[in-house]
Amino acid sequence: MTPTLITLDIDQLSRNPFQPRQKFDDVKLLHLASSIKQSGVLQPILARKTAHGYEIVAGERRWRACQKAQINSIPVIIRHFSDEEAAIAAISENTERENLSLVELAYAFSRLNCEFAMTHKEISDLYDMNDKKVTHILRLLTLDEEIQELIDKDLITLGHAKIILSAPKPEQVQLAHAVVKKQWSVRELERQVKVLLAAASPKTNSKDTDIQKLELDISEHVGLATSINYKPKGAGTISFAFSSLDEFEGLLIKLQMQTP
Repeated sequence: MTPTLITLDIDQLSRNPFQPRQKFDDVKLLHLASSIKQSGVLQPILARKTAHGYEIVAGERRWRACQKAQINSIPVIIRHFSDEEAAIAAISENTERENLSLVELAYAFSRLNCEFAMTHKEISDLYDMNDKKVTHILRLLTLDEEIQELIDKDLITLGHAKIILSAPKPEQVQLAHAVVKKQWSVRELERQVKVLLAAASPKTNSKDTDIQKLELDISEHVGLATSINYKPKGAGTISFAFSSLDEFEGLLIKLQMQTP
């Protein structure tokens, strides 16, 4: 289908179901509405035709600003998009124009991973980031909603969140609030978590120090308490402790597997 430029009434358009942004800044929308009142919509929004009308692919902020400016019509470029292409385009527009929060990005990546079977590497290639970062962002969805809210408010960084994920589940919310209240650095948080893990697994003190360090490194990487039982001849086992379905699903996300 050749892209077509048309003018549509505002109420003929509906928002993209793959829109990753959940919160729109009212102050910024009012500034944009004022600009549109003065100069008009300088860049058409992008939409696709559906069985129920027209669905926004990119440009929801302009659409919302037009509503605030009480402008009844808007220029639209109509183009064919598959669901996967619409999801990718929505994320791209938001990351290019105004950064999504880490939690919004996590939910967006999760949809690409679960609904369109995109691997972490494929997602990272699309958005020009390290695939390990994609994995760390996805793991945020295994955190308590209270912690996700602190991340959403930029009170906790991705670096802090990675360390919190390696802590015992019952301690995670308390640690998150301590980070905010006491302004802990990532290094200080890591030290606090190591103390917690050592207290929770006193038997690890008898293990080789290299094995203990490896356990902590893997624990931080997968977000679950990790135990390594290594035998002198080279055999051994590695185990992960999880206390909820969310933690189990988080491990599967890290291993790029799906729940049965």
